[in-house]
Amino acid sequence: MIRSINIVLTLVMASSTCCHTSPLQESSAYEMTADEIDCNQETGKCIAKNNARIITGKGDQAKTLTAQAMTAKAKEQGITTSQMIGAEGDVFLEAQGGKIQSIRSDSASYEPDSQKAKFDGNVQVRFGSHVFKGGHAIAELKQGDFVLKRGSQIPVTGLIYPDAFSENRHRR
Repeated sequence: MIRSINIVLTLVMASSTCCHTSPLQESSAYEMTADEIDCNQETGKCIAKNNARIITGKGDQAKTLTAQAMTAKAKEQGITTSQMIGAEGDVFLEAQGGKIQSIRSDSASYEPDSQKAKFDGNVQVRFGSHVFKGGHAIAELKQGDFVLKRGSQIPVTGLIYPDAFSENRHRR
């Protein structure tokens, strides 16, 4: 019988290396948890397999991304470095304190610094009391905006409660 071990690793992407252990203090740091994590210092890339979870931000800005597998990679942009997180299999993003409460999909890519994300396959967006479904979505989590598009077999649908818009007017 194989027993899985829970590994917690805090990634600080202040340089092009990935696997420093450090308290979750810096805005560019995030916590990665999985049954298995493989990091490469030269490429700045960490791969989390089985029950992968990444937490970015703090308090009401926290975002939790879960999936079967994830890849976190430092991406050079001039002097600064940002992260790009790719997720595959049962992807779920939960956003604290934002207009978008959660997004589910088959796969996703997420950039924590800009809070922009792209979701593909069986996408479901919870926005306040509303639920939207489609094939693909692009979300700006900081502003709470998203564009949902149909997939090859999945039309865009929404369960909308008009009274819920009276408090927060939001155009699509």
